[in-house]
Amino acid sequence: MKHYLLTATILIAALVFYAAGMTGYGAALFMAGIACECWFWMRILRRHGKTPSPMQTAKR
Repeated sequence: MKHYLLTATILIAALVFYAAGMTGYGAALFMAGIACECWFWMRILRRHGKTPSPMQTAKR
């Protein structure tokens, strides 16, 4: 459960950074938003090794 909370917090931080960057507080905050969003998507799309990939099942 704490992994979901961390992922949600990362998304919220990205949105806050985007909003601050858009209102004129600088490109650095906007770039921080991009970095947080990339981190968010990496956490969402990461495989935990529990399910084999299609290539692994074809080799069996």
